[in-house]
Amino acid sequence: MTPAGGTDNPSRMWSRKCSRIAVRIRTPVSPILKIRLLRRLALAVMLLPAWSFCADTQPAVPLPVPQKSLPAYRWERTDVGNGAEILTLIQTPDDPGHDKAVPLVSVLRDSVAADDPATSRIRYVWLLTYTSPTLTQRFLSAIPFFYWAIKPRTDEKSTKPPKPLADVSEPTHRVVSTIGRSLLQWTALDPMTTPVRASSRAFRTNGLDHERLHVEEAISYLRRAPVANDGSALSPSELDDVVARLMLTKNLLGGLVADGRLAQVAAPRDAQRAETVGRNWELLRTSAERSGLLFEPLSLTEGAQDYAVI
Repeated sequence: MTPAGGTDNPSRMWSRKCSRIAVRIRTPVSPILKIRLLRRLALAVMLLPAWSFCADTQPAVPLPVPQKSLPAYRWERTDVGNGAEILTLIQTPDDPGHDKAVPLVSVLRDSVAADDPATSRIRYVWLLTYTSPTLTQRFLSAIPFFYWAIKPRTDEKSTKPPKPLADVSEPTHRVVSTIGRSLLQWTALDPMTTPVRASSRAFRTNGLDHERLHVEEAISYLRRAPVANDGSALSPSELDDVVARLMLTKNLLGGLVADGRLAQVAAPRDAQRAETVGRNWELLRTSAERSGLLFEPLSLTEGAQDYAVI
């Protein structure tokens, strides 16, 4: 029995057990049972040092994981003449093994007065990691229920300028083109046979998903971009307007929102996005713990912890 207010020593427990086995051996028993008791006694003697060591050893203290240096983001200005300049967001990894800078997003800023950055306006936004779909990808995107991945195109030697992701200065152009494609779908393609209707809708849906994916990628980069009011980078108001315009491109009539109401429209969307991300993060963590898995957040980028290891 364990004494009150204390715990039994493992060595004492093994001694008691061995004495019981020895008493049994001294009593007249069959040879087979005596061999079994001797085996148990030998096993108990062999495990005694290991059990005592495990009982006396303190729990291991986890070693601190070295934090990996976060990548740095900076803007690079390129003068294109006529009071316009291109600002390129560049990611510079701090890892010595990967010292090559990666351009991510470019923005065309047109200044009415070259000496006054307050009179500038944003024209175009380019996602430099974007590659347009190939002809094969466009053809396969029209096949309904085609869920196989196709190898993307890598234009390493291409000298063509990338297609702008959005025209921030003329957002109504996207609204007109989107409404025109929707009217064409509803009036001309939907009344046709089922294969035509299904393939046309699949082609349009996959195209919209592809575009929205890259819009979200550009927004995630711009949220980590530095700001400045001296003209060396986008000002806080310019960056907020660009992010708001990109967010509104995912809506049919988002381009009709006036510039003065961008902050009112973007603030609720940012709050809803933060709430959705927090809820999904908590659901993932609780599901992992309920399944008996370890959930460890990671900080691979600046800002909040966007990744985790399960």
